[in-house]
Amino acid sequence: MDGVRHLTTEEFAARVRRSPRTVEDWRTDRRGPAYVQPGGPGTPVLYREPDVEAWEESRLVRPGVP
Repeated sequence: MDGVRHLTTEEFAARVRRSPRTVEDWRTDRRGPAYVQPGGPGTPVLYREPDVEAWEESRLVRPGVP
């Protein structure tokens, strides 16, 4: 697509050790990372790896840091 690695819902779910259904719920609730739908609405989504990394970073807990 744009030279950036993309993950399927299943690959993203495995990466964060959650079920694909949980990832779908996050997407519906707008709690997950940004995603693309290359085929338009109603088609499978893909997660750009940099967006996944940014989402993970935003949830990083640093003990002792307010």
